[in-house]
Amino acid sequence: MDIDPSDANSDTDDDGLTDLAETLQSTNPLSNDTDGDGILDAVDTENNKAAYPKKYVLDSIYGT
Repeated sequence: MDIDPSDANSDTDDDGLTDLAETLQSTNPLSNDTDGDGILDAVDTENNKAAYPKKYVLDSIYGT
């Protein structure tokens, strides 16, 4: 698990997508399989993005 809010390449859920990329794609940066289909977000082309909010608050895991 790579948790570093100052690192643009941080990948908190270790799925191959940065937290920034997940935020932009509306996937969950705290879950490596946002839609629960068994396929990591980085390779999943059919994420049900409409079912997830576009904004996640990561402050609680970063302690800020």
